[in-house]
Amino acid sequence: TFDAQTSASLTGSTSSDGFTNAGTYIRSSNSSTTNIFAPFDNSGALDVQLGGISFRSAAATSSGSINVATDARLLVQDGTLTLAPSTTWTGDGEVNITRGRLSANADITVGSLGLNQSSSSSSSSSLAILGGSGTVTVSGPFNWTRGRMEGEGTLITTGDSTLSTTGNMELRRSIDNSGTVTWDSGSIITSGSPTYTNLSGGVFNIQSNLSFSGGIFNNEGTFINASGTGSTSFSAQFNSSGTTEVQSGTIRFSAGGINTGQLQVETDATLQNSSGVFQLESGSTWSGGGSLAVSSGSLQVNTDITVQDLSLGSSSSARLSGSGDITVGGTFDWSGGRLEGTGTLITTGDSNFSGSTKTIERSVENQGDVTWTSGSIQKSG
Repeated sequence: TFDAQTSASLTGSTSSDGFTNAGTYIRSSNSSTTNIFAPFDNSGALDVQLGGISFRSAAATSSGSINVATDARLLVQDGTLTLAPSTTWTGDGEVNITRGRLSANADITVGSLGLNQSSSSSSSSSLAILGGSGTVTVSGPFNWTRGRMEGEGTLITTGDSTLSTTGNMELRRSIDNSGTVTWDSGSIITSGSPTYTNLSGGVFNIQSNLSFSGGIFNNEGTFINASGTGSTSFSAQFNSSGTTEVQSGTIRFSAGGINTGQLQVETDATLQNSSGVFQLESGSTWSGGGSLAVSSGSLQVNTDITVQDLSLGSSSSARLSGSGDITVGGTFDWSGGRLEGTGTLITTGDSNFSGSTKTIERSVENQGDVTWTSGSIQKSG
């Protein structure tokens, strides 16, 4: 047994200067942190009971057991910690990566996780990385302020997650969320087509004008956009069987997807398709006094819906198609693009036709007032 009861540092630069633990290494005293600058190999038991252990500027490995107790913490700062598949993990203490890499090749459950890169630099030596092939489950808070997630494993978040940074968060790893995510700043940039799944019971809450680029986002729970008067750009494929709430601002989808769940768009809010093919299939419902907009790409409505306001155009490639009937209770603005499909567009309020050439390939029934100021209308098909 080796009991570290000090905040002093363990130093060494080569494997021969390192520390090999085949027995029990304990951190048992006060709230300070023991800094390990030497190579560290744990094939026995690493038990962080109080305070913290920080791996710094050297390679650490574990094939044994690790316990991080409540109120204790394990930090990766400048170094690397690689968990072999045989590693077991207990305790609900804190794990925090500020610089360096935690490679979890074992399935582990931690009490809280922070991916909080201390530097804004994108150089490899400054990155904070969570990687590995294992599933990492976070039973408590997950805080992501900057850094990269990668690897074949999945991150599972079950508590409160906070995504907040002035920079970018790099996502190269799949995430399953069943807790509550609050994203209030920073951009999420993906690589390698990871999948972010907001599971049934999960909440994904966007609170500013943000950008999610690439990958696949599956919503089985509640997805909320509350971006004020601005817009959130979602260039990930968006598939939803749950509830999508646009409480304020505009959510702009530009990579397509399929919706079979509830769409709730509040007054003065907008759900917009700006590129790709977005499909509203059987099971889709629409409520609220907000707007549906197709500025480019294709919106395929294959179920009957009633919206307050609808706009089509700004690009000649904008298409509204599908087999469902679309009833517009308020204003229909048509400035370009095509009306297609076997369904019927029913307008009951004011319709404004302006802009460039407009093409009709579907039936339209007007029960309100139409004002046509510019742009030709052509029938095709």
